[in-house]
Amino acid sequence: MIVCRQCGKKKKVQRMPKHHATWECSTCAGARAGARVSIACFHCQRTIRIRPNRVEPSDYFLCGPCGRVYGTRPLDGLRQPGQILVHKMNAAGEMTGFDIRFPTEEEAAAVERARHIRDLGLAQLQQERARKAGLPLHHHWN
Repeated sequence: MIVCRQCGKKKKVQRMPKHHATWECSTCAGARAGARVSIACFHCQRTIRIRPNRVEPSDYFLCGPCGRVYGTRPLDGLRQPGQILVHKMNAAGEMTGFDIRFPTEEEAAAVERARHIRDLGLAQLQQERARKAGLPLHHHWN
C-alpha cells in the first residue's frame, strides 16, 4: 500500500518500483497543474487549452495552417497606417501571436534600412534583366 504525498489517499499496489518512492493521486496532480485558458485561432476559431503562464499576451493568435496562409499579412481592418505587425513564434503553445503597434524609433530606422536595401536590390535586378535582354542601360548620375 502506498500513500499520496499530498492528501494522504491510500492506494493498493502489488509492488512498488524502486524509482517510484513517492506517489501522487490523480486529484492532487490535476490540482497542481492549475487552471487552463482557452486560446482561439483568429481565423478558423480552433481552440487549444493551455496554462496561463505559457501564454504571451498578443493582439491575436493564428494556428499553424492559418499562420502559413495569413501570417505574413495583417488581417483586414486591424492595422492603421504607420503600424507594424510583430510576430511572436509559439506565443501560446503551437499558436503564433501577432501584435499590431506603432514602431519604436529603432524599429522605424530598421524598417527604413530594409526598404532602402529592397529598393537597391530591385534596381539591380532590373539592370540584370535589361542586360540579359540586350537593352541599353540608363544611368542617371546627377
